[in-house]
Amino acid sequence: MTRDDVEALRSVGLTDVDVADVVYAVGARAFFTRVLDGLGALTDHRTAATFDDEDLATMVVGRPVGPPAPAEGGPADASAASGAVVPAD
Repeated sequence: MTRDDVEALRSVGLTDVDVADVVYAVGARAFFTRVLDGLGALTDHRTAATFDDEDLATMVVGRPVGPPAPAEGGPADASAASGAVVPAD
């Protein structure tokens, strides 16, 4: 985020506190996304089905949605099929 970004937010009426909230939210989203990418996590098939295609596309940003759960016709071990890292018990 640059000074120009901050000024653009201020120009539409955001206060410094509002700008800080935006920065925190964007930073948290970026952090969480990198953690999920590092673990190979995919969006849950059932959750993805609750969004229309346009909204879902903004959330997965080109990533595939995970396979359906076994009861929905997916593989018995969906985490293995997705390539996700699964911690040992």
